Amino acid sequence: MYAFNPDEQTYIVYNPPRAAIREKMEAGIYRLNVNPMTGTISFARQDMFELPSRVYGNTVERAQRVLQTFHSRPLCNTGLLLIGDAGSGKSLLAKLLCNTFVKEVPDGVVIIPDAPYTGSLLENILNDIKQPCTFFVDEFEKLYDQDKQNKLLTTMDGGAVTGKLFIQTANDIRKVNSHMLDRPSRIFYRYDFAGLDSEFIREYAEENLNDKGEVTSLLTLASQVPNFSMDILKSLIEESNRYGEPIMDAAVHLNLTLPRTRRNYETWHLSRLVIDGLDLTSKYETKRIYESLVRLDDEELCLNPLPVPKKPKPENGEAEAPAPVNAEPEVPTLPTILVNCSRSAIKSADDERVVFRAIMNDSGRTFDVETVWRKGYGADKVAVNKLMDDGQRLASFLEHMRHAA
Repeated sequence: MYAFNPDEQTYIVYNPPRAAIREKMEAGIYRLNVNPMTGTISFARQDMFELPSRVYGNTVERAQRVLQTFHSRPLCNTGLLLIGDAGSGKSLLAKLLCNTFVKEVPDGVVIIPDAPYTGSLLENILNDIKQPCTFFVDEFEKLYDQDKQNKLLTTMDGGAVTGKLFIQTANDIRKVNSHMLDRPSRIFYRYDFAGLDSEFIREYAEENLNDKGEVTSLLTLASQVPNFSMDILKSLIEESNRYGEPIMDAAVHLNLTLPRTRRNYETWHLSRLVIDGLDLTSKYETKRIYESLVRLDDEELCLNPLPVPKKPKPENGEAEAPAPVNAEPEVPTLPTILVNCSRSAIKSADDERVVFRAIMNDSGRTFDVETVWRKGYGADKVAVNKLMDDGQRLASFLEHMRHAA
């Protein structure tokens, strides 16, 4: 039973109240306060959590999973522990889950403690809430020390309180009580956030990055920058869009710890290809990446042979199965192509035009090739990914020209 103060939007546990009595609180998010002098228990309503207009990655999917599990375990407490650095997405998931709980669960309330309440006090408070309830503690390890974590864990075990959803976020796993880890019977779900996941980054970049061709570079950089956060992601895309430059170039100027600096490392990737006057830059691109390597040095460009995709062998003398309708065409093995290069003047600080005559080893056919190479910066993985992409693209073009001859 609660006394409601409309001026302060606060519910006070009946004690006895002066205002009208209510059996339950309205659905919403409330901050729990217990007056240490009087023992008065109050729930002050607060606004719903502010969320971005679009939530990327698997955040919504995870929130729905937790809610579905909560509904399927009415006689058990369901715990969720989110661990990771600031800006990694854990608070976003927690806040989305709280908002969804209020909106989708009839009479659902979210309770946020303003002090590390434990023991019989907390158990009595939670048991007095006769409606679906989530107990949410953000930066859990800062509010609850090790001793109080032990006491809270006793409450979550389900002996005195059942049917509640407990959500906790923590920045430092070392400060989380070891008895809370690897125990699904106590905390059912746990998600570790070591930076933004690749699906989140890809979706955000495809919507906000002007140059969609830089998404791969962004994903590669994210995998190598420690604690790649939403702050870093937004700043990188903002800088790249502002100056119309590749992600690797933008990253050099930001306050980031990069695997290698621009001064120490550089690589080149193909941005334009014209063969015998025909611009083939994107016409024959393929999504499949084969093991290939392009090396551009002072005198020649070398392309290693590409492997031929193997067909599965039929078993027990059966006829060979027909290829799937949507199967990707096979790429034949190419001979190594030796190319005598004649470089032109550098067009800008980051672009170089190279004109050369290619010679097919098996046929002796020659054709003129014009390329534009763009300079990029980053770590070894970035370079390898770029070279593999460019090697496949160039190999496909040259193979097309060989068949067209």
